[in-house]
Amino acid sequence: MERKIRLAFDVGSSAMKVALWRGKTLELHEVPLPENLMDGDTITMPHAFSGFLKAKRKELRLPGGPAALVLPRSRCLCRMVTLPRMTIEHLELNLPYEFNDFMHDDPSKYYCDYAVCRRQEPAGEEEPQEMTLMTAAVERQLVQDAIRMFADGGFSLRKILPQEMALIQLVQTRQAAHPDDSREFCFIDLGQQSTMISLIQDDRLQAERQVPVGCRDLDEAVGEALHIDARLADSYKRANQEDVLHHPLCRGVYDRIAVETLKVINFYRYTYRQNQLQGVYLIGGGANVQILRETLAERIDLPVLPVTDLVPAGFSPGLESSCAYAAGAAVRMEEVSGR
Repeated sequence: MERKIRLAFDVGSSAMKVALWRGKTLELHEVPLPENLMDGDTITMPHAFSGFLKAKRKELRLPGGPAALVLPRSRCLCRMVTLPRMTIEHLELNLPYEFNDFMHDDPSKYYCDYAVCRRQEPAGEEEPQEMTLMTAAVERQLVQDAIRMFADGGFSLRKILPQEMALIQLVQTRQAAHPDDSREFCFIDLGQQSTMISLIQDDRLQAERQVPVGCRDLDEAVGEALHIDARLADSYKRANQEDVLHHPLCRGVYDRIAVETLKVINFYRYTYRQNQLQGVYLIGGGANVQILRETLAERIDLPVLPVTDLVPAGFSPGLESSCAYAAGAAVRMEEVSGR
């Protein structure tokens, strides 16, 4: 029998996030990556990355064996599609055509996968002629390289999933503990390069939008306000040196993110008039900037909900926002239900 996955990784542009089950608690870690190891979301030095994994495995006392990896949106495509009902054989044959705008090479060089979404029609309705699926596509070479790098670092990748599916798994853990909770879940990922808004209901991604403003813009504002090199700005930002986070230049970045986010949420509310949005979950590195959190909550007129509520089994405190994708990849239904 295959061992259960207890460990998940999310490798970002500047830090690696780790989620690990220790007993009934989901232990979280955020580890800065060495310089020159990444170019955006791409690992540029595989051997050095494997060595980094080995060192962190020892330092954090991570178990070897099966692990999961979350892929960034820039490296794979995940989308909801609706297709006529068909056999599995026909579905696997037709699925690559749903990714024509993503595949820039021979379709055989890509993995395509899917998960069938549950029916939303009331019980007793006749069998629908269409089916809704969450689908994903990724380059085979990328998967093979990732498996090799992690194997050299002492880990066996058994599950690789898009960020969207990691969030869906977080939502499903919440709904397993609260079956009557049928609302939509809005995640605002305050990333380094951009802000991503994802709206999820049950087991499907209802809407998603990328806003080209992120923590990089905040770092630039901090650098300009304090007249320091942009490379030093992140540490000054984290420490709120000279109360720089209240500087008008920084407030301008918060306002830009808030305005663009509000546009997306208002459009969603207009499109789905019966929506049940009750709040938002802030994730990503920018979620730890308190003034940004307050600005978003004020502008979008929705409360900021605690990410810890999504996993009733419990997080180790402090990193739940920045490690949300890793946590979503690591959650297991038996940990939530207590089975």
